[in-house]
Amino acid sequence: MIDLLIKIFLKKYDNVEAGKKRTICGVFCGIVGIVCNFTFFLAKLLIGISCSSITIIADSVNNISDVASFIITIIGFKIISKPADKKHPFGYGRAEYVCTIIVAILIAMTGIELLKTSAYKILTPEDSYIDKTGILILFLSILIKLWLSFFFRKMGKKISSSVLIANSRDSLTDMIATFTVLLSAFIAQFTKTPVDGIFGIIISSFVIYSGIKTFREVLGPILGQAPSEEFTELVKKQVLSYEEVKNISDIVVHNYGWTRSIVSLRAELGNKLSLNEVEVLIARIEKEMSMSFSCEFLVRAKTKESTIYLKQQ
Repeated sequence: MIDLLIKIFLKKYDNVEAGKKRTICGVFCGIVGIVCNFTFFLAKLLIGISCSSITIIADSVNNISDVASFIITIIGFKIISKPADKKHPFGYGRAEYVCTIIVAILIAMTGIELLKTSAYKILTPEDSYIDKTGILILFLSILIKLWLSFFFRKMGKKISSSVLIANSRDSLTDMIATFTVLLSAFIAQFTKTPVDGIFGIIISSFVIYSGIKTFREVLGPILGQAPSEEFTELVKKQVLSYEEVKNISDIVVHNYGWTRSIVSLRAELGNKLSLNEVEVLIARIEKEMSMSFSCEFLVRAKTKESTIYLKQQ
């Protein structure tokens, strides 16, 4: 289903430049998210009001917060697509991290408000009932939210987007929340316990946790983090394949978002190389490593005579 949707709406963009195609995919995902979440917001809000269910109203408010998240997602992809300029020579790729943080904060704030409302519902319980139409809409919401989670995750991995991965997790959390709504409605028929408010707290807890987890995950790339062991080993293996290189150290990855990453490292070379030979070797390593890993490499070559710094042109 996901592959069919991509084929229908995005096939004509196969031959466009990679950055533009990524923006088109991100905006498309944002539009899909807005349409689905706004539709379910209206449906759930009407159901919640008609049956006096705070749990359903809470679930609908979560949907409208998702609409805001996808609006931010679209704006973010538009900013990311801007070319590098004098003020931002490394491009606008990190804007995606900022958008992801905003989405995470919106998710957490929504969860906190729902937690307050649910606690009040426990203190002042009211009878609630969901009719067959409401149950059907909630069930459809579960199925579509589950599909959206897979859709955003696949697209997020396809274009390496942290904000789409965050939206995927949020959609999965929403699916669990809506399932909890149905479960609370079923249990409420057999008990006087204010399960509506109790399950509302469960839903809000899921929402808050999702927001905090998303925030923590995106904070790493912004603050700067060490490269993964797998990446480090791959770099070491390929650089050491050059017979002139005896050892490498100080591998650092400078991440500027999807648009640009720079990897710097120190290579210890044999002492029999002339200065000119070292310069030629460094340029060759930088070029070939950049092609292999799809990011820029800056190699610092260490010999007994000197340490040479060459920036790839």
